[in-house]
Amino acid sequence: EERSEWSKAGLRLLTGVQERALLAPPVSHGTDYDTLRLQQAKYADVLSCDGLATTSGGATVILNAPLPTLRVSIDLPQKPVLDRFGRAADGTVPAGLPKPNGKSERDSIFKYTDTEAWIPAPDPPLSNELFAADDGFDIYIDAARWLPDNVTVSTVTCYVANDKMQLYGKLDKEMDARSMNVRCPYFLARKEMRKDPSKDWDPTLTLLVQVNGLEGNPADYVKSEKDAQREKDKAQKEGRVLDFDAPLDMESSQDASPIADLPCVIVGFAVLNLFVDPLQQEQPANRSVREYVLNEGSFQLALHRSGLKEKEDLSVRALDDEMRRLCCTLLVRIVKAPRSVDGTKVLSVKDYPGVDEDELENLNLLLKPEAYHLQGYASSRFCYPYEMEQVLYPQRLKAQTNNMLSAAESIMGLMGKRLSVEDEDAVEACLTAFDPEHCNDTLKVLRGFVKKLFRNKAATRTLDAKLSTLYMPHQGFLVSVDGVDNMTQDYHAVWTGAMTSTIPQAIYYKTDGDVGSDVTVFYQMDFQADARSPRWTDGWMWYTQRDASHGRMVVVIDVRMIVTEAKIARKFKKMKNKQVVQLGFAFLPVIGPAGNYIQSGNYRLPLYAMGSNPASLELDHADQLKPSPWGPSLQVLERIETLDTRQHISEALDAAVIVGDIHLVAASSVVCRVVDRIRYGEFVRPFIVDAGPSKVDLSNLPKGLESKYTPTPAKMSLQKKLKDSVGSFSAHSGLMMEFFKSNLKLPPTITERPDSPRPVQSSEALVDQSFGSSSATGVPVAEVATRAPSARPPPSSKVVVVQASARAPPSAKT
Repeated sequence: EERSEWSKAGLRLLTGVQERALLAPPVSHGTDYDTLRLQQAKYADVLSCDGLATTSGGATVILNAPLPTLRVSIDLPQKPVLDRFGRAADGTVPAGLPKPNGKSERDSIFKYTDTEAWIPAPDPPLSNELFAADDGFDIYIDAARWLPDNVTVSTVTCYVANDKMQLYGKLDKEMDARSMNVRCPYFLARKEMRKDPSKDWDPTLTLLVQVNGLEGNPADYVKSEKDAQREKDKAQKEGRVLDFDAPLDMESSQDASPIADLPCVIVGFAVLNLFVDPLQQEQPANRSVREYVLNEGSFQLALHRSGLKEKEDLSVRALDDEMRRLCCTLLVRIVKAPRSVDGTKVLSVKDYPGVDEDELENLNLLLKPEAYHLQGYASSRFCYPYEMEQVLYPQRLKAQTNNMLSAAESIMGLMGKRLSVEDEDAVEACLTAFDPEHCNDTLKVLRGFVKKLFRNKAATRTLDAKLSTLYMPHQGFLVSVDGVDNMTQDYHAVWTGAMTSTIPQAIYYKTDGDVGSDVTVFYQMDFQADARSPRWTDGWMWYTQRDASHGRMVVVIDVRMIVTEAKIARKFKKMKNKQVVQLGFAFLPVIGPAGNYIQSGNYRLPLYAMGSNPASLELDHADQLKPSPWGPSLQVLERIETLDTRQHISEALDAAVIVGDIHLVAASSVVCRVVDRIRYGEFVRPFIVDAGPSKVDLSNLPKGLESKYTPTPAKMSLQKKLKDSVGSFSAHSGLMMEFFKSNLKLPPTITERPDSPRPVQSSEALVDQSFGSSSATGVPVAEVATRAPSARPPPSSKVVVVQASARAPPSAKT
């Protein structure tokens, strides 16, 4: 041994881990042994410790293998390791050190700004105490983080139930009006779970949390000083008096009504197992498990869009195959209930009526939350960011800095008021209380109004994900034009394709077809599809760096055919040479009145053609169709581009139909899909005849005529229709495409399909760069799903800390 390890007295500290078996001492229990053993067995059963010892008769006790052991760890004292907030490992500040700036204060949850959107943290260590039959625990639903943009105020409901959904407890709580960011609302909900004499604890108990909200953008209801002054001036001219800044009072606010009737929707669900099997280190598989521990700790849970399926068992894995609500998480704590000094009774707040919160804290009956960056919520397993979330988190953090609205501002806006200086002071005067009932009248009024907003409103549908995330040009969006339904029978078409372009710009149409650099073509035909409903299998095309600064973006879908015969005077006449004709064009609204959001979804769009009526078909002296005007024309494009952003595009198209600029192609429609790049993996089911997507947006069809656009297939495949005139269909498709490009003067490279990039790259590549081509040509992307279980990241991956100023390691993977 080294001499430095020995003391002057010649002694050396026995360091390391020492393990010794625990043996039963030779004790004689006399004639009452059997009675004593039964008593001990009964108490051992209460503690879930039965089965440790058996008797072979008389007073002989045999310990069952494996023998219990005592493990002792001995080490030299070490200097405390300090974290970045100056705290020691136990959360205390070492003696002699100044109080760090990051030390949490009681009001810090309402008085800080996030500098990190998501913080990785491992699971808390498992408890070393088995959960006893008379134990209890407390559930804290602290807050939600980064709720979607289209949620105003929110509430939380938690259910405690076993795997068969038998309810053990329930809790409802509304958003706390003191929350500094309405996107990250605090709930401060607490639920005591104590032993019910009528039933035992079930080891499969799971916490199911549902977050509801009122659908709408808070910014739409918070009045700026300019808007408030404009309304005041208008009221003054009308002889009325408006005072948006008048402080709240209990009497006048009781009759206040919301200025908008917002629908109540389901934002999402989260689950957490309440018990853990210490041997398997996972949720107990069934009720027969006798030994388990409480899943104590702080957790950050992913919020999923959908809840349990019908007849599905409730467990921590029940939502693994459901879509996440991107970046939305829930902060939850599970705390074991304290016992009395003698250990015979589980304490409850009900045992101390009238006791203030400080005393409840001293009794460990109330544990107030720390700020997010201090609490250490376990997140790496429960909500490890998808790659698209790594892109979104910096945007969420940036939005917080630019246009953060507090909960009080949002609530006042729904009341038709502005947060006055007096009201703001009243809110800040009560930041330490946990229970809002201990707050002042201003906060009680705000809380009462939130309750009123949700009164008698049941959430019957999930929140629309279209308005959750602002459009990011460097991420772009994806479009797939899948086909045409009810194609006209006035032509014998041997090939059909679709060109797409975007408004603003639409250069191809503004240059009368001379410049085709902004055009994308869907041309890969499915010859097994119905002859009246041609389909394309090109899949997603990716569009980046498209201008949406004017508050609107539209994709023009131009359907063209190569025809060899035309119906003239009710008879088909063969043309001398094949010819390209336009079937019609449609408009897909990508960004519109709802704001700068991609309107992701499945769409059926009506086809339009130029002129007030369909042009009559005639052959010229060369036995070719006489040319007819094609579009959309400059006048039609101008109507769309100059339309007020608050109006739907259909208003401009209806006006163009009325004046005779365009007309509807009878019953013909285009089926297509569009998705925000951030939501890559959704809307992946293409439109197949009789087997397309289950939900299709029909809002762009003429009102009252939706039924006329129902597909009426010819019940004959295109392959069968063309079999006499086409040998190899793949060769035929290539020849037709070459003819199409030549006829329309399209670039030769327009049919090139480069390799698909990754769905979304790591945050280093995305936060500071615009990846992919910034040219007008779309990039095809493979269709894959993004549903993934809430599993731990692979051991080889690095955990990404998404910060405002730091970059995530490029090698991080989900």
